[in-house]
Amino acid sequence: MNKNYGFSLIELLVGILISSFIILGVAQVFISNRKVFSNNESLSRVQETGRFVMEEIAREIRMAGHMGCTNTAARMRAREVFVRIPGATNPSSFTGVDWSWDFSQPITAYEAQGTQSGQRFSSTLSTAGVWGPALPPQLRGRVAAGSDVIVIRYLGVEARNLTSPAQSDNPTLVVGGGSGFIRSGRVYGLTDCNKASVFIPTNISADGRTFIAQSVTGAEQYSINDTQVFEGRSIAYYVGPNQRGGLSLFKLELTPTNTTAPEELHDNVLNLQFMYGIDTSPTLPDGGINEYRLGDQVTGQMLGAEPVSWRVGAVRVGVLIGTDAPDVNMNDRTPRQVLGVDVTPLNGNEIRHVYERTVAVRNNLFSY
Repeated sequence: MNKNYGFSLIELLVGILISSFIILGVAQVFISNRKVFSNNESLSRVQETGRFVMEEIAREIRMAGHMGCTNTAARMRAREVFVRIPGATNPSSFTGVDWSWDFSQPITAYEAQGTQSGQRFSSTLSTAGVWGPALPPQLRGRVAAGSDVIVIRYLGVEARNLTSPAQSDNPTLVVGGGSGFIRSGRVYGLTDCNKASVFIPTNISADGRTFIAQSVTGAEQYSINDTQVFEGRSIAYYVGPNQRGGLSLFKLELTPTNTTAPEELHDNVLNLQFMYGIDTSPTLPDGGINEYRLGDQVTGQMLGAEPVSWRVGAVRVGVLIGTDAPDVNMNDRTPRQVLGVDVTPLNGNEIRHVYERTVAVRNNLFSY
């Protein structure tokens, strides 16, 4: 007699139930691991963005006031260095110089109102904020309300030796090295350790080596022995709305023609704050930072007979970085403190982190 073997209905149902529990457990482990991986990946992006932003801004702050073998510190010591900028009606106050290439000011600060220490500000895409002093035309409508702005000026790292002396007004000069160094619409500086002259080149040769140095006078007497030519850099950093409905860090290079477009450096930068370390020692600075001030207490302000910006020896940088969190149900609207300012997020499902650093303004530091 043949016997039929198999599972009863009850056994089959029990087997299916057990299998379902196993599959459900494996799925839960997979989902949990995936969420952990996504969170770690988002946090890594936040950290990477923070490092990039800090290194970018810190590098430029360290260069502020660089003028070849002279700098702001040397200029202040008994006025032993003469700096000439076209348009200046006064060689000491530099009255009349266009702000975008006023190299007498290594740093120009714009403080977002309502973001002083202890205050709270909500991140926003709006550019209808108030800054002290007021933003110049090149920056209006670009900066997100509540974020500070810094403008950094210096004569750049790359230099070319002068191969023809400057012995007349508006001299025709030649620089050594390869082609393409002198470009139209840019600002340059001549420096020989005793003086520096800023100019806009005209009549540039095809190889970018021969040019007329407009506004440089023969009285300045630049020889070929120790004179170098640097390209001037005037750079603004700010946080503003991007085309994707978020906030990004932007870099705007300022030129006499003001035709350059801002460069978006990195997205998910939500807020930017600065504080400025000032050497308030009487008569001449001694190299020590005595107090930290906000931007509107630096730009346009005087310390005795000198601009406060000449006394900035350090800059504190604070930046709030965020990225979309993988958990759409996340709703963390806890403010993050950026240099003492409580900043609330654009939305609640952002992973956010604050980065802060103090950067020395090397060319404004004094030692005897």
